[in-house]
This record gives sequence, C-alpha cells and structure tokens, in this order.
Amino acid sequence: MTLHWSRVALRSLLRLEPPTADRVRAAVARFAATREGDIRKLAGGEGEYRLRVGEYRVRFTYLEERVLLVLHVLHRRDAYR
Repeated sequence: MTLHWSRVALRSLLRLEPPTADRVRAAVARFAATREGDIRKLAGGEGEYRLRVGEYRVRFTYLEERVLLVLHVLHRRDAYR
C-alpha cells in the first residue's frame, strides 16, 4: 500500500517528541503493510478512519484501494472535536 502524508499531518508529526513521532510512524507503516492496528471508521466523516497509537490518533482516508492518505496526527483530547 502506498502511503501519503498531508502537510498538516507532517507538521503535527514534527511537533511531537522524537520517540512518540517514531511510534506513530512505525504504527502507520505497520498498518499500511499489514492492515493491522486499532482502527475504527469515524462517524460523520466521509470515509475517514482513525488509528490509535497510545495517546495519539492518526486520522486517515483511502484515496484509492491501495493509497492511504494520513490527514491528521492529534492527541486524543483534540482528535474528536
């Protein structure tokens, strides 16, 4: 699966502590490769999903069947507002 990051997601990732950013990147890469992870389809979002990575939530969508677009990387307190 091809993985793309939005500018917003990359900016958010750069603001995280390095160990946390590494965990998020590893979880997204693992999901893209194996489709394993704590995934839920978001209500109200048109085809949006979230991947839970500890205290952080990665919001993403599928552009095509084999293309994953990461939209946001947010702390859980901000992820569902």
